[in-house]
Amino acid sequence: MSDTIPPKALVAVERCSSYEQEGVYQALVKVIEAAGGIPLSSPEGKSRILLKPNHLSASGPEKAVTTHPAVMGAMTRYLVEAGHEVYAWDSPGFAGPDAAGAASGNRKAVESAGGTWVTGAGEYEEANPGGRLVRRFVLSDVLKKVDAVISMAKFKNHQLLYTTGALKNMFGLVPGLRKAQFHVRFPDKEHFARMIVDLNEAVPPVFTVMDGIIGMEGHGPGNGSPREIGLLLASQNPAALDIVFADIAGYDGLSLPVQAEAAERERWFDQDRPVREQIHIAGASMDELRIPDFDRIEKTGDVDMIGRFL
Repeated sequence: MSDTIPPKALVAVERCSSYEQEGVYQALVKVIEAAGGIPLSSPEGKSRILLKPNHLSASGPEKAVTTHPAVMGAMTRYLVEAGHEVYAWDSPGFAGPDAAGAASGNRKAVESAGGTWVTGAGEYEEANPGGRLVRRFVLSDVLKKVDAVISMAKFKNHQLLYTTGALKNMFGLVPGLRKAQFHVRFPDKEHFARMIVDLNEAVPPVFTVMDGIIGMEGHGPGNGSPREIGLLLASQNPAALDIVFADIAGYDGLSLPVQAEAAERERWFDQDRPVREQIHIAGASMDELRIPDFDRIEKTGDVDMIGRFL
């Protein structure tokens, strides 16, 4: 696994108005290049890469619950044509990996583009000695078979954490019902967010692409409404991407639980200067991108947070 720290907080944005396959591919190539490329360092020039989509449940792509198969297929094609081995896998909170992959169309998209959809996976323990809250994670052993992880996130609200994005997407590497154990251990927003950021330090994605062509507003991550946004976002820095995406949705990105926790970590930001001074958006200005009427999650306290979510 790569342990490269992105040199700067560059977030690239590219307009993409539909899921027409060739259009998505061309927009994806542009946004990857604008974000500085994908930092892969295999000595043979060929890496084994895991694409980690956002699945949540066995839902069709029209519901905007999952990363769209056009985006997954385009990324698989891009990497395969560059000579890499591509695998895809996710452990959704409310479905099995195979059922979710079939329902979303992502298994077919990945395999049609020359990648492998992983079926069946065990577990292993990943030490995280530098974690602020969690020093050990039980994760899918799919990670033992690859050199790098690319987070394929979705532009969505989240009733616990207000948004779900690049960093939260990595929670799907925790197998099955073990996710519920974390919800019980950390029932308040602050500690749950700290756990999510610890996980991303234990297994840092080398790159993130966010599917914001059609996102989800309202009661995300599973019961909101699809919203046409028309964007692909990408970055080597998942924390910076999450701040930018939250700002686009009309939140104060630095005030949200996961983003605020990540902003305090040296992995993603210099701690001797303001975070917003370090973030650069390539492709558009925030004034052009912000969606003032996005249906956001109302900020609340932590009383019965898990009960309300479930």
